[in-house]
Amino acid sequence: MARNTNKPINIFSSDVNKLDVSEDFLDHVSEWSSFYRCYPFVFAEDFLGIKLKPFQKIILYQMFHNDYNMFIAARGLSKSWMLAVFVICWANLYPGSKIVISAGQKRMCMEVIGYIKAFYDDSECLRRSISYLSDSINDARVAWVGGSSFKIAVANDNARGKMSAVLG
Repeated sequence: MARNTNKPINIFSSDVNKLDVSEDFLDHVSEWSSFYRCYPFVFAEDFLGIKLKPFQKIILYQMFHNDYNMFIAARGLSKSWMLAVFVICWANLYPGSKIVISAGQKRMCMEVIGYIKAFYDDSECLRRSISYLSDSINDARVAWVGGSSFKIAVANDNARGKMSAVLG
């Protein structure tokens, strides 16, 4: 099947059957998706255009491949930044995911939204993959074209009932 060059291709479409691309192209998308899911630090560097330090690559790999993770570190060692990178990678590599992070104060959760906004401003790929981004304290959330969403919740009694596939 030849590609129709008259209309643009939205590679983030939720229905791949509507794309006018060859089977070979879709096979390669599947291969790259599998590769990036296995090595999310490569995806982070390719997609966001960042350079991760070796310990950050290990942390991101562990976050993708283990159900329970704990990253305890001193101030300034990129804990919130790494969580933002994880959220961006997970939301793009697993379309339709519901991601919620929780912290003792809303200000702490807002730091992650701030980092996502900074990546959004710097990365053309991320701008194309996000359909909605609000960094307002009253409505802080991100929605991806692929159906993934990211919200924040303060860790108190009012946070009950927040459903998610990934909890940070």
